[in-house]
Amino acid sequence: MRQDGGSNAFRRAESRPPAPTLGDDIEKAVRSVAQQLGYSRKKMLRVIVREWLEQNAYLPVLDQNDEGEADGNP
Repeated sequence: MRQDGGSNAFRRAESRPPAPTLGDDIEKAVRSVAQQLGYSRKKMLRVIVREWLEQNAYLPVLDQNDEGEADGNP
């Protein structure tokens, strides 16, 4: 049995693709807004994409007061 314990974690991290970059100007803006809202970069990107998809009628708009039910407004 291996005593180092870290080799499997290293291999998993090594095999993971790098996070995509969006260009320095966009990265700076995303990180700035995320910091202001207390979000991670990943969460901020999800919020941006979700809101864009909702506003352009690709996803139903969710009423935050319901349990995931769409309120029917585009």
